Amino acid sequence: MREVFSDPKQYPFSLRAVLRANTFENIVDSNIFSAYIPSDLSVPRIEDPRRRISPQAGISRHPGYIPSRKIDQIFSYIGYVKRVRNREYKEYLPLLFSELRRFFKILVDIVFAPDLIISEDVYAEQKFGLENFIDMFTRRNTNDEDWIKDIWEHQKEYLADIDRLLMSLRRRGKVFSFDEDPLYKEIITICRNLPAKETFKKPSNVDISLVANCCLKAALDGKSKTLWSGDRDVKKLMVPIYEHPHITRNFPQIYLRAGYLPQNFKRLFPL
Repeated sequence: MREVFSDPKQYPFSLRAVLRANTFENIVDSNIFSAYIPSDLSVPRIEDPRRRISPQAGISRHPGYIPSRKIDQIFSYIGYVKRVRNREYKEYLPLLFSELRRFFKILVDIVFAPDLIISEDVYAEQKFGLENFIDMFTRRNTNDEDWIKDIWEHQKEYLADIDRLLMSLRRRGKVFSFDEDPLYKEIITICRNLPAKETFKKPSNVDISLVANCCLKAALDGKSKTLWSGDRDVKKLMVPIYEHPHITRNFPQIYLRAGYLPQNFKRLFPL
């Protein structure tokens, strides 16, 4: 296990530091719950075979998954090792499990900060992801080798911890939705009517609802918000919304910042 120290320049401490330093209330997407592999961690990087492949029918990817050239999220990494059963990676599992636990400790600090909230859409997406995993867990091969079983157990434990964090957010009133508001519905209509050329793919309902809810939260509070997202489609939704001044005059500026990839915290919108 690597020595644990609170260097604000080192991931995941850098994530906590940038969120704490942000001027506005933080609204986060599902990717906040995904632990990235620190750049200095001595594990071989693996090409991500899912980057250009759609999920198999009936199988949903973990909601925090972000496609990239290399698998850079711990949960996805150990899941890949579990699927391919390549013993070459077995020796790296204890280090990855340790990093997953370390990330969760920092995540607890982040989630319990007073200026962090999530939309109902993100909450539901995470709960659905857990349900999908539990379904696969119950149908797994119980005769697997012990090291494969160990991966299953670590994944289950991590998602159970995330679920408890989500429930704590709910209890503290940090989960919000304004889907009955007329302005929300108007923003939803704009996003769903975008011409195909505006996005690489059709935006998901979660992305659309997240953006609309963020705008409504800013409108009702009368304060700017920072939306954190690792999904490129979120930016492609924000831009056309701001082409409708009759909409944007209802709320202060929304600032979109990049996802949680270590050290990639730049502002994406407005530029």
